[in-house]
Amino acid sequence: MNLATLFSTSICYGSGAPEAGWTLALPITAPLTAVALIYMAGAMRLWRRSTRGRPLRMRQALLFAAGWSVLTAALVSPIHALGERLFVAHMIEHELLMAVAAPLLVIACPAPALLWAFPVTFRRALGMVGHGKSLRALWTFASRPVTATIVHGIAIWVWHIPVLF
Repeated sequence: MNLATLFSTSICYGSGAPEAGWTLALPITAPLTAVALIYMAGAMRLWRRSTRGRPLRMRQALLFAAGWSVLTAALVSPIHALGERLFVAHMIEHELLMAVAAPLLVIACPAPALLWAFPVTFRRALGMVGHGKSLRALWTFASRPVTATIVHGIAIWVWHIPVLF
């Protein structure tokens, strides 16, 4: 442990502080990087396509960037490493993911930019699947507030089963 790490963690957590570092594991950083690159490619394609709606697209891009940044900070910064050892850090990570990053990403409405990063044939095929009656019915059911709340609760409880966590 270097002097800077020892100094910063001992001030915050005392002399028995857990060592915290950046989580640069490929299973975490690769998807974050891929999503950012795909979003940027699609947003640029949409940007070039039309001058109408640019302020809205800029707002959406800024919201996406903010949500992605918070998501990345929660999963890659020392908060993540500390979250495996300290309950308070674990809860801070939860709150960053659920109360900050998730709403920002939802408000950004990233689906159009993400889809426009792909070739026309893939977008058309996905559009045909998305307009199917059974998928629409499933989405209508899943997006109801009561259903979404129940699914969210189940996901949180299942995630905290010790074997899965």
